[in-house]
Parts: sequence; C-alpha cells; structure tokens
Amino acid sequence: MPVDVESMSRAGSAGTGLSGGFVSDDRTCVRCGYSLRGLETTGACPECGTAITRAKKSVRHSDNLVDAPLGYIRLMAFGLGLQAASVLAIGIQFFLPSDWTIGPFNLRGVLFTLATLVWFGASWIVTVKRPRTERIVFDEILDNRHIRNVSRWAQGSAALAAMVAWAAYATGSGILQGLAGLLMLGALYALVPMGVYLSSMADWAGETEEGSRLRAATWCIAVLGTLELVIWGVLKLSPPFAMFFAFAGVIFGILVFGGVLVFAWSVLMLAKAAMWAIHNAVQAREREIRLAEKRRRRAMRDAARAHAAEAAMAVGAPPALESYADDPSVIPFDDGHGAAEGDGRPTGMGPGGTESRVERTSDPDDSQIYGLAPED
Repeated sequence: MPVDVESMSRAGSAGTGLSGGFVSDDRTCVRCGYSLRGLETTGACPECGTAITRAKKSVRHSDNLVDAPLGYIRLMAFGLGLQAASVLAIGIQFFLPSDWTIGPFNLRGVLFTLATLVWFGASWIVTVKRPRTERIVFDEILDNRHIRNVSRWAQGSAALAAMVAWAAYATGSGILQGLAGLLMLGALYALVPMGVYLSSMADWAGETEEGSRLRAATWCIAVLGTLELVIWGVLKLSPPFAMFFAFAGVIFGILVFGGVLVFAWSVLMLAKAAMWAIHNAVQAREREIRLAEKRRRRAMRDAARAHAAEAAMAVGAPPALESYADDPSVIPFDDGHGAAEGDGRPTGMGPGGTESRVERTSDPDDSQIYGLAPED
C-alpha cells in the first residue's frame, strides 16, 4: 500500500514533543524577566535566548519564596534587611547616654527618628504586591489588599510619634508630649498587622519556626498590651488593691517588652532567610535553565531526525501498486480477479529466462491431510 508520508511526518512531530503548545499565562523568563506569553513552550526567550522552563504545578504550602521571580526575592531581602537595621538602631538608642547631642539635637532622638522612618519605608517595600505567576499559589493573607494596606499605613505611627516628640521638645508643650505618647502606643499595636503579615511571609519562605515566633509575639503584644492599658486605667481610679494592679502592670509590661524583642529577633532571622532564598533561587533557576536547554536541544534533534526520515521516505518510497502492471519481473499481487488462463496465474521470468507459470491446484481434502474418514 502507498506510504502516507504526511501522516508519518505529523506523527513524528507529535512524538518529538514539538506540539506542546504555547505559553498562555503571564510567565516570564527566569533570567531576564521578559514576557513569554504566546511563545512556544519548547522555544527560547527572544530577549536572552534562555530556554523556556516548564510551569510548576503546586498546591498550598508546596510553593516557596524561592519560586517567586528573582527580582521580587531581592526586593524582599532588601526590605527585610532595612527592617532589621531599623530594629537594631532602635535597640541601640536605648543604651546611648541621654545627654549626647549633635548640635541642638539629642543623639538618641535623632537615631530613633531615623530608625522609625526607615522602618516605615521598609514596611512599604515588604508589603508590595506579590507577582501573580503559575508558580505562586494564592494566599489569603499575603495577597489580601486590605491587610497589606493596614500593615503599611499603621507603621507610620512610630515616625509620626517621633515628629510630634520633636515638636514637644522644641516647644515644651505637655499636650504634644501626651500626643506623642499615644502615638507610640499606637505604634506598638501597629506591630500586630505587620506581625501577621510577616508570619505568613516566614511560612512561605519555609521558616515555620520564625513564623510561629512572630505569631506568638504578635498575640503577646496585642493581648498583654491591652491588659496593661486596662490596668493602668484602673490605677487612675485608685482601687483598693492598687499594689496588686501595679505589680500586674509591671509583669505585663515586661512580657510585652519581651514580645517586642522576640518580634525584632524574628525579623532579623527572616531577613537572613531572604538572603539565603536569593542564593537558592539563583541555583534553582540555573538548574531549570540547564534542564530546559537539554529538552530544547533534544526536541531539535528529534525534529531533525523526523525531517531526515521524511525526506528519505519521499525519495525512496515504493511506487503505487498500479505501476507493477507492466513489469514482468515482479509477481503481481492478487487483486481479487480470476487468472487469465484457467486457474493458473502469470508470473515473472523463471530460472534460465523461461517464463514460469504457477498452477492453482485443488485444495486437498481435510481427510487426506489428517487421515480422517470422509464422514469425520
């Protein structure tokens, strides 16, 4: 029967994986970030030539910070590093002498103000919207716009408190001093939404221990801080057991301070984890690029072989059956018609150049073959 070269070519192409389709999502190149939408999945990035890597299918808790684009990971590492630096600066200023000044400005006040401003800016960086790719699974906290906005704007309380404190220092106003104290209290509670967000960030980065610490510190600040406020409010009323309430207020204050220290330590560890995530992401991307490049070369090799086989079949394919009709050197196939002469069929030239003929004989009886009686 004739060979269907076109169908074999299509089958060869399908076997090589060249019909894998096109990139239909917002996937970007793992090396240069170029948009790959509409390109063949077995192709390469037109910007840098990097092979297109496969999409990773993942479920909740199986994705990781490493799966995010490298630029986003570096931005997170930078933001968390700034947060860690501001936490260290705030801690250091408590140990500085209160009478140290820089010209007319108190050194502790300057350092605290700068640290709060850095914290505010770093919080905006850390809470930037996550990129939506096929590698990143939706998270109800990290991808919640309201949580991100509250976490961002609430962090401005500390910086605003520092500014009001400077105004109170310059004017000697007791009202401004009281307002600065209230704003600092608000800054303490502002750590709660940030702690919720950062704990989810830690879980996403695989740092579950740091995530648990951040959640514990957040609850400690929120619950015990509220209880301490209630206690000091009760003390204003001069209750009968004032000493008991004062003692409880001191204990709760120590616990809240401990929660803040745990929070600060967890931020430092999360910043360190982000730096490691950059290193791991670079290695993972390079490995994916190597594998994708191997797949692309294998597909190109298989395609070349399929095209070579197609060309060979097009040149050396056997002719159709009708071309054998006038060739006496080839025994024609049975076309279902009777022979030209009796039951015999014409053949090609036999040995010695003589025309040979094949005679059809009557088929033997089953009884003759198997030695059976006719009635069997």
